[in-house]
Amino acid sequence: MVISSECRMRLQEYKDIGGGYLDDLPFEVHGKQPKLLTLHVVGMPADVKAFAEIDAPTNDMKDAVALALEIVSSDALDKNHVDGAVRTFNTIGIDGDDEMVTREEAMHATNGTTPVHTDNVYKECFKAYATLWGTTDDDAEGQIDLRELDDAPIFISIPAGDNESNGARFKVPDGHVAMLYGGTLTRHASAADEGVIIR
Repeated sequence: MVISSECRMRLQEYKDIGGGYLDDLPFEVHGKQPKLLTLHVVGMPADVKAFAEIDAPTNDMKDAVALALEIVSSDALDKNHVDGAVRTFNTIGIDGDDEMVTREEAMHATNGTTPVHTDNVYKECFKAYATLWGTTDDDAEGQIDLRELDDAPIFISIPAGDNESNGARFKVPDGHVAMLYGGTLTRHASAADEGVIIR
């Protein structure tokens, strides 16, 4: 949960990490080729009276076996065609090998309201952002959902008029260790099993 106007997430592979993030890490950590998950939080304007919380969707996959998901938009123009709007997008999630990954997924070729299965499988999927657009628009025309096969539940949504799913929830894969650069982690107040808040 982040109180902000925007919250973006990107995952960088070891070979693409720059800016000195890796300078202080021990050599044995370098040997494991760590990845960098970044959160870009854009603050709310000072004159905004009612702050809004940008929450990730409440549904978690929590699957022991990696599964394909279903992609569908509420608007036909979100299609993987030159005259579409959003054509492809990247996901951030956890694959069948318990690795945090970025994967590309594509909309239906001719009609965004026609559900298609993801090309990749996931144990968890917690972020999506558009990467390729057609000539119709450079934002999603409708709400694009990543959901369980056959309609529900919805795990991620890119809202209409936007290019990125809401929220900044993520999970450290089983058997992996995470390090925090800046900020603090605070346990969620409502329930012990709901994770932590980054402040």
